[in-house]
Amino acid sequence: MNLEDSLSRGFSYTRRLFSRVKDLLILTIINIIPIVNILTLGYAGRVIKDSPASEGPPKLERWWDMFVDGLKTGLAAVLWAIPIAIVAVLLALAFLIPTIGFLSITSPEFWTEWGMNFTNSTAGNWTHIGQFMQKAFEPLRPLALAIIPALLLIMLAILFFMVMAFTGIVNMFKKGSFWKAFAIGEIFSVMGKIGYLRYFGLIVVTLLLGGVIAILSRIPVLGWLIGGFLGMLLIVAIFRSIGLLYDDAMGTSAVPAAMATP
Repeated sequence: MNLEDSLSRGFSYTRRLFSRVKDLLILTIINIIPIVNILTLGYAGRVIKDSPASEGPPKLERWWDMFVDGLKTGLAAVLWAIPIAIVAVLLALAFLIPTIGFLSITSPEFWTEWGMNFTNSTAGNWTHIGQFMQKAFEPLRPLALAIIPALLLIMLAILFFMVMAFTGIVNMFKKGSFWKAFAIGEIFSVMGKIGYLRYFGLIVVTLLLGGVIAILSRIPVLGWLIGGFLGMLLIVAIFRSIGLLYDDAMGTSAVPAAMATP
């Protein structure tokens, strides 16, 4: 299944909600209320588990189970955020510390002068502030040149781990076990079978549509309601699309009846 087909089927699947006005209104309301919107994550998990043969989103029922699934999704996301943060910090230190050390070793007298100039400037002598700023940042150009590739690499690493986290959460619901969200081998297998280009395309579509929704949510008075409504629809469509890609790649269609409690 290609990305276009999965997205098309995902949005067609989501449109079926418009024939169930009551469910549509309830999902919108729970999506805009803090804490209660955990139910939205639980519903997204139910969409992931839904059979590929299903033509419309699942009914709103078994609320407690949906809330528990939402908590598991949030917990998995938090646990995945830990290695993401560690990798980001380590990459930042690996790039920035050597550069800062190089500057300090090669020009120690600069920092003394810089500190004195800064103290004098902040004491009220702002006559030559332009010259001071130019002089102050001149030796920092190597640091700036190091920051740019460092930030790019950090962003790529964070994006990669976020894709792994997302895949792990999908795998968690498909396999019916919380710990499958962290089964690294299975996650890489799923990502490889789905295809990294498909993932990249799905991320781009999600970011673009999410950006549009964010802009619309800034509309005075009704923006928060529009954002909650469209955001809920986007969640259902994207999670349905990734669920279809998963089933197609892994050749699975069975849906676990329940998920093991962590």
